[in-house]
Amino acid sequence: IQYPSLVNMDDPAKAAAIDELIKKNALSVLDAYQIQDSRDALDISCQVLSADRSRITLLYQGTLTPDGSAHPQNLFYSNTIDVSNASDIGFSHYADPYTMAGYVLSDDCTFYQADEELKPELMKEKGKTSLDDYTKMFNGADFPFTGDFPRSFSYEHQGVIYFSIPMPHALGDYAIVMFAPDAK
Repeated sequence: IQYPSLVNMDDPAKAAAIDELIKKNALSVLDAYQIQDSRDALDISCQVLSADRSRITLLYQGTLTPDGSAHPQNLFYSNTIDVSNASDIGFSHYADPYTMAGYVLSDDCTFYQADEELKPELMKEKGKTSLDDYTKMFNGADFPFTGDFPRSFSYEHQGVIYFSIPMPHALGDYAIVMFAPDAK
């Protein structure tokens, strides 16, 4: 699992706290999926989407091939950190979970970087989850989490909100929904 470390930060104690938070969140997938180093194959890369004095946004993507599995599972999670507080920023910071649940179920829902041939299947599949279930999912999205590993992760980039929703393995295991508030 790749994850970054801060450099050239004025406050070494805060940098250490943020580094520890990044590491903890990046590696949390190991416990969430009960990964055994000796049996399972995990390959996660990290993209630093943005980093400035107020916020760091990290995207994690990769695959998990459990021992004995014929096909790898695609994984996606993200982590946005408030630099001044050395704390996680979650879904409700960007959007209202209930409103976004309604957006996902609407015909206006836009999938980010989805294959054109796959979009009709994704549109069909997203409708199999209820408004209440999406709302609960988004309320429990992102870091920090208690209990089960979140089924949805979100981030904001250049005013656009992105968040994942689970999909069947045949459709890629997850899809990224894109919501541009200015366009709505």
